[in-house]
Amino acid sequence: MNCVPLIRDIYAAFSNHTYPGDNEIVHCEYDERWGGTLQGPCHECREVVNYFKGKDNRPLAAHKLRGISFSLFSLAPQAFLFWLPSFLAAAIRNPREADMVL
Repeated sequence: MNCVPLIRDIYAAFSNHTYPGDNEIVHCEYDERWGGTLQGPCHECREVVNYFKGKDNRPLAAHKLRGISFSLFSLAPQAFLFWLPSFLAAAIRNPREADMVL
C-alpha cells in the first residue's frame, strides 16, 4: 500500500500550524506558570520539551515518537496541532514501530 498520498494530505491539512515556540510546547500543570507549585515543569514535561524543542514536525522517526508517546497528553494545544501529523505519519508508515503512538 502506498501511504505517501495519505501522509502528504495529513501534513497539508495541518500546514497552517507553525512551531509553537520553546516555551509553548507543554503547559505542565505542576509549573507555577500554569497554576502548580513547581518552579518549572515536572520531570516528564521537561523530557517532552527537551525532545521537541527546536524540532520540525516532519522528520520524526516512529521509534523516537514511540518513546515519547505519553507527550500527546501533555502538549500545549498549538504544539499538539503542530506535531500531530508526525505521530499520524509514523503510525501509518510503521505501525509496529509506533505501537505506543497508536
